[in-house]
Order: sequence, then structure tokens, then C-alpha cells
Amino acid sequence: MKISFENLPNETLRSMFKYYFYKKLSNKHLSPYSVWPLYSNSIKKIGSYIQQYYPTMKSLLDIPIEKFKLGFQKYLHINYKRINPRNISIYSNIYRYFEEMYDKREETEKDRWDVRKLGIDFNLTSTQYFINFGDIPLPFREISKRYVKQRLIVVRNMQVSTAIIYVYMLNRLFNMVKGKHPSWKDITQLNRDDILLFNDLLRKEGIGNIRQGKRESNDNYVYKTLNYLETFLSDIQRYEWEEAPLKSIKRLIYPEDKPKRSPTNPDNIKFIPDEIWNQILNNIHLFPPEYVPIILLFEATGFRGSNILTLKLDCLQHRNDGWWISGNQMKVKYKDHRVPINEDIAKVVAAQIQLVTEKSINGTNPDRFLFPRFDGKRINKPLSRNTFNTS
Repeated sequence: MKISFENLPNETLRSMFKYYFYKKLSNKHLSPYSVWPLYSNSIKKIGSYIQQYYPTMKSLLDIPIEKFKLGFQKYLHINYKRINPRNISIYSNIYRYFEEMYDKREETEKDRWDVRKLGIDFNLTSTQYFINFGDIPLPFREISKRYVKQRLIVVRNMQVSTAIIYVYMLNRLFNMVKGKHPSWKDITQLNRDDILLFNDLLRKEGIGNIRQGKRESNDNYVYKTLNYLETFLSDIQRYEWEEAPLKSIKRLIYPEDKPKRSPTNPDNIKFIPDEIWNQILNNIHLFPPEYVPIILLFEATGFRGSNILTLKLDCLQHRNDGWWISGNQMKVKYKDHRVPINEDIAKVVAAQIQLVTEKSINGTNPDRFLFPRFDGKRINKPLSRNTFNTS
């Protein structure tokens, strides 16, 4: 098995691609068994595109990523009649790798923040590491970044998942403002008509984007988005930022703008019905062995999925009154929460601790997770929530 870089037009580009794969393979972020069959064809197509449209390109960073991706997508569609997302994502991953390597700015000065570099707590089982301000129009990008920084990093009254939702809302708001008021550099003159237009946009344009798949808007979505907008506008007025609207928030957003929320659908309540859970336990022997301790701990502790997956090797405790599991409750910011477990569950956890301890050699699993990954992109991190949910 081999991977060829000969289709890339010059030695500098070939060296960049080689270095990327060398580092990823050395760190076990990629496996040879996935690189050879999955990446070879994509690299060939990337090289052909560069040869045809950017033959003098000396570095991946010479061409802005969005410009390259747009042209590459058209090229794939014309020449191959379909766009394989893997071709786009491979180039994006390599580009981002070198962009991070050479960009020495503070993380919050960039247009794309890596939450792992912000010095804040975040859900270690999530695969959402980035907050991307790049689609917000330039005149409004700085106020968006300043606001999220204030709440996420300074005051710390916002979670990463909420920050991502706010950025999505601000992107829609400021693109609307840019379209209606192209000369505006701030929103001091924001008025009632602008809010009505935004409300109308929320209902007509739907949820998500073309890449993710658009979904029809609903009252709950409009209600939540207008709440986020109201909080944002109220906050920047309270902070007395010069870009804030001059009109009072009460004259911009009226209570009747927010639709009544639909009654909670019992089908959407976030718990597993007893009959479903019984089916899981009755068929637990059909699950991959590494997931069995996780499922049993769900049943025994009542912890959230992310809290189970981020348990540490010292989570099992024995006291005079029996066995206990200790872990952090991230959503409510409660550390060292303990719940009692029976001796059978304690034996399962003890076996998992022994298994992971024996595999945690040569610097692997430095954070001592109970359910770590020992290879792949998430090496030394806990099993991701998405991987577990889709298994």
C-alpha cells in the first residue's frame, strides 16, 4: 500500500502534504488502513485541480480556503458529476492544520476559535471544537467576537454549545442588516422595521443551511432565536458599547413578536422509556463489549451521557456504607457528585479500571479517563457522545 503525492505541482506542496500525514500517522490520529484507501484518490483530485487552476501555487495558505473550496466544488461537479464531501474535508483539514501552525495571534483575535485553546471548561465528549465567526460580515464581526468573549471567557455565563447558537443567530442578523443597510458599520440605528424583517426571515428561511440540510422553521425556533437576540441587544446596551442600538430594547422587540411555544411533545422528552431500556438490558450481549460498562453505568447512576463518558480512573470509591461512583455534573457545574452503586456494578467498573490502566502506557491517557480512545483523531480523549449514540 502506498499514497502518491506526485499529482501535486511542486515540491513545496508535496512536502506540506507529506508532513501533515507524517504527523497524523505518528500521533495515531490517522490509521494507515484509513489513509491509503480513503485519501489517495482525494489527493489525486486535489492535485489535478491545483495544476489546472493554481499552477504557480507555492503554499496551501496562498489561496483563501473558502475561495479554494468553492472552485474545487465546481471542478468536481464538472469533471466527476458529483461532489464527494470527503475531498473537500481532506483539503480543509490540511489547510487548517498549517493555518493553526503559522497563525500566532491570540485565539480570540482569530475568526475561528478552537475552544480547546480558550482555557475554559467544555464538553469533552463533544466533537464541536470550533466557534466560527467567518460568515459574519466584517463590519459586525468584531462586536460579535467581543460579545461571545465577554460571556464565554470573562463572565463565564455561557456554554460552548450556547455560544455556537449565538454566533449562528448573529450571522443571520448581521447578514440581514448588511443586505438592508449596506453602509452601516454598527447597529446604533437599528429600528422596529429591522426586527420585523428579521422575524419574517426566521420564519421563511428555515433552520440550518444547505450543507447541513434545511429544516422548516417552527414557533419554538423563532421564540428561542428572538430570546437570544433580545439578550444580545440588552447586554450590549447595558455594557454601553458604542455600537449598541440607541432605541430601548422595549421599543425594538415586543412581547407579541415571540410566538407561543408549542406544548411539550411527550415523544421529545429526553429520557429513555422503561420498555426501551428493558429491551436494551435484555439484549446487552449484542452490544460491542467496550460499550457494556457504559450502558450499565447509565442504568446504575442516572448520570448524563457526557458525564459517564468523562469519568476518571479514580471514580470508584469504597466507604463504610458501600460502593460509590464520583463524577462531575458539567451541565449544572457540580463537581464530585457521588451516587451509590451495588457490588456487581462496582466489579464491572473495577474491571474497566484495570483494563484501561494496563493499556495506559508510554504517556497514553494522560488525563486518566475511564473510557478513553487509544488511537484515531480522539486519541487520549474520552469516547465521543456521537460515536456512542450512533453505535
